[in-house]
Amino acid sequence: MLPRISILGAGHSGCALAVDLHARGFDVLLHAHPCHRRQLDAIEHAGLLRADGLCSATCRPATTTSLQRALEHADRLLITLPAYAHEELITSLACHDLRRHTLVCITGNFFALAARHRLDAQAIVETSTSPFSCRANGHTVYIKGRKAMMYAAALGTLGLQQRQAVEALFPQPLVWLPSVLANSLSCVTGVMHPTPVLMNAGRIESTGGDFHFYREGMTAGVARVMASVDTERLLIADSLGVTLSPALDLMNDYYRQSFGSLAEFARESVEHNSRKSAPASLTHRYLMQDVPYVLAPWRALARRMGVATPTIDAVIQLTAQANRIALASGSRTLRRLGLHSLEPQQLRALARGEDIACVRESPGRTTCEAVAV
Repeated sequence: MLPRISILGAGHSGCALAVDLHARGFDVLLHAHPCHRRQLDAIEHAGLLRADGLCSATCRPATTTSLQRALEHADRLLITLPAYAHEELITSLACHDLRRHTLVCITGNFFALAARHRLDAQAIVETSTSPFSCRANGHTVYIKGRKAMMYAAALGTLGLQQRQAVEALFPQPLVWLPSVLANSLSCVTGVMHPTPVLMNAGRIESTGGDFHFYREGMTAGVARVMASVDTERLLIADSLGVTLSPALDLMNDYYRQSFGSLAEFARESVEHNSRKSAPASLTHRYLMQDVPYVLAPWRALARRMGVATPTIDAVIQLTAQANRIALASGSRTLRRLGLHSLEPQQLRALARGEDIACVRESPGRTTCEAVAV
């Protein structure tokens, strides 16, 4: 019998992983929310899912909009939804018995912390990025590049067999970080996306995104601001006692390159310049996902740890003003992540890979102890 996998999310990464996993011998089921089934309809109408670009292949995954069927199909679930869809998924999953399931979220963006008190899953794992640089359109997914490695972390401790079962899902090796908090601080979409969107806002709105987002949008001046965001991210990690790689090093590791600056990476990266890929509007996920679900929790951690983040603060404020929205209403706050009552030393313990056992004593009162796992 073929090993089974259910993929929750039929977007860019979900479609690319479906083709890849099928090629590597998995029985793949692709799930989409009933209100977001456009990709499934295209696949079902064509009778296949096609990959072009880096690899050329076709497959016919099983498709469904039934979460129950996806859970029955496989014990391993790959979650490839955008971060703004995580809350609805967590609410839906909370209605099911997940004690035999391992959940793997791509890309993490604090998913594990948001879900840890609500889901009874056997294990929850996050990755720091998607295994592919890709774009899905209809029943075709164009794969621009494949990461050479990815960071990952688990909520709690994974046994050897559990870890190997997760690693088998990916075509590249996983490098395990000490905690999901460290992993979510390694999701550098917050460095790579929001700043160049804001600094190219006029061009995006006047052309509908008709330019190369990386080569033309990330000029030297833009890259310097991106580097400032990254410096603040590393300061937050340092305050938590975690040493993380700069965004440039991560991008070089992902694509086996040795670029000397973010501007050089943006200008010379073949994978990122094979298509224009600029957002068509300021409501693109590069802002509406990467600001409230990446930059906002980074800033919240910074404030708790006493770290100044003037550049991140500016990006968040400009995003809210550009789109006339109150980002706080939908952002991942420390309260929503279950971290609001933790003192700095407890956050450091969590970042080092220790779990936080929270015991509710009475309404509105919680005590927490750091315990090794």
